[in-house]
Amino acid sequence: MLLKLAASKVTSVTSMILMNRDLQNANLAAMLSISVLLIENRLTDFFRLTGNIPNNIHCSAIDDNIYSLLSCVILIEKIKVKMFITKENVVRSLQGWIFVVGLMALGNTISCYVDHSFLGNRLYTAAQEKTNDLAARLFGIWTLMSAFLRLSCAILITNRALFNLTLLSFVVAFVHFLSESLIYKTAPLTIGVLTPLIVSGVSMLWMIVVYWLLSADKRSTDAVKENFPKRVEDIPLMRGKQRHKAE
Repeated sequence: MLLKLAASKVTSVTSMILMNRDLQNANLAAMLSISVLLIENRLTDFFRLTGNIPNNIHCSAIDDNIYSLLSCVILIEKIKVKMFITKENVVRSLQGWIFVVGLMALGNTISCYVDHSFLGNRLYTAAQEKTNDLAARLFGIWTLMSAFLRLSCAILITNRALFNLTLLSFVVAFVHFLSESLIYKTAPLTIGVLTPLIVSGVSMLWMIVVYWLLSADKRSTDAVKENFPKRVEDIPLMRGKQRHKAE
């Protein structure tokens, strides 16, 4: 059973490497080769010993083979994780996350306009007398603008201006709810307040990571562009230089 499990893991990882063109990595290939060799050699000895264990075989030999099996399985799982956590997957996941958050903001806008008691019953529960219909409409307009901004950012994730403004909107939301809860005492830490705090906090951290990834790509692209001549006069005439050296 364990042998079939290990073989299936090796087969699945190999197929993933062949299907994903971004995984032409020498280190991953070497790690996979080592794991396959370990499974082929160690598991053969392990099942040969456990199939008919003589009396003079010490248990440490079996323990070593079990340890080798577990090491191979863990190594293969690490390779799978490394294959999944790529720059493209992180950016695409952030796009989906921001799109869902934008749809949630649209839902909050509809709730504010349909029932203005939504704010007092769910968010500002310690100041319900201050959450009138005007405050609900103002909050609804704010969430509507945030929704349009986040949906636009989800569609155009590489647009630096939209990205920065969306990140700033999450920072404003996080600071607002945190200050209302800890400083002004109008929004106790209930599930209605914790939800936007967690969403905005996770979004900020996620966007900062993607911002660093996109900035690193931009720096590498600019470095490549700097190696190319900007004018025709900057192109070195190698034949002329070689001719002068020969003379």
